[in-house]
Amino acid sequence: MKRAKNIAAISVILVLSLILVSAVSTFGNLFQPEINNQVCENECMVPDNLGDNETEIIFPSFGNETSLQDILLGLGYVVNTSDNQSQAQVWNTTYDAVLEVKFLGKVAAANQAFGYYLDHDTSNFTVIFEAGDHPNYTAQIANVNDAFQINIPAGSSFGFAMDSFYGGSVIYYTENEFNPENKDHALVYDFCNEFVVAFENSGGEPDYQDIIVSVKLLECNQQCIDKDNDSVCDNIDECLDSQGEVDENGCDVDQFCSFFGCGYDCLYADWKDDEEGRAYDCTVVIKHQNGIPVGPECVAVRQFCPA
Repeated sequence: MKRAKNIAAISVILVLSLILVSAVSTFGNLFQPEINNQVCENECMVPDNLGDNETEIIFPSFGNETSLQDILLGLGYVVNTSDNQSQAQVWNTTYDAVLEVKFLGKVAAANQAFGYYLDHDTSNFTVIFEAGDHPNYTAQIANVNDAFQINIPAGSSFGFAMDSFYGGSVIYYTENEFNPENKDHALVYDFCNEFVVAFENSGGEPDYQDIIVSVKLLECNQQCIDKDNDSVCDNIDECLDSQGEVDENGCDVDQFCSFFGCGYDCLYADWKDDEEGRAYDCTVVIKHQNGIPVGPECVAVRQFCPA
């Protein structure tokens, strides 16, 4: 009888232990960065894949090296490193942004310097920290979890880069066109205003764990700067030198109607739809060529305003 009671007690303890483990696992993940199917509304730093939609193949890590997948899971990032790639190459700032760049780790014999560059210009590469003693720089040599702050001005495009030294120096960028053979040497994972960037310094069988960082938005300075005093903030103002009355994009009628393609002169058309009986005689479109704006053009929207 006593033995039966002991067995019952042990069974209860085991059941309670399993429930506790399950609860910790379930609720613990609530506090971990996680990628899901919802669309992230990133503030200040907006990722841009520059037309790259190709998922990169991650090869098995060499020997007993820890894979990128296991590294990120061990750090609490709930992510599938193959399926959740964002393909971001650069980020665009809508306002002044303060970012935290944290060194998460590396699995590489090379010594590296990690930094950023602005506006697709690699000549302004600025080193944030070193991972190992890189002979070409004198930045701080970081330990895992060391964090650094950088300031990116509004209206900038910025990317990240790793200068890898192993007998010689080679710089790899998040922007593919600057890499050897234009190959992708960085994977990016989007956790909504936090991004994990994982670099690879090999062109053979990349496993993307040569250096891993987290980039997190700390501050977004949303102060409205309005240089032409048209009540439209410069970060969303399509016409930064407007005069007089403007539309919601900050453009006056002369800027919108630089090309007269309608029967009625666009200067007198109801371009703002606020004249009785002449609703949108002409409208204006911004034409694009190969993705680049080539200027506004008036087009007809009513019968008496032929195209």
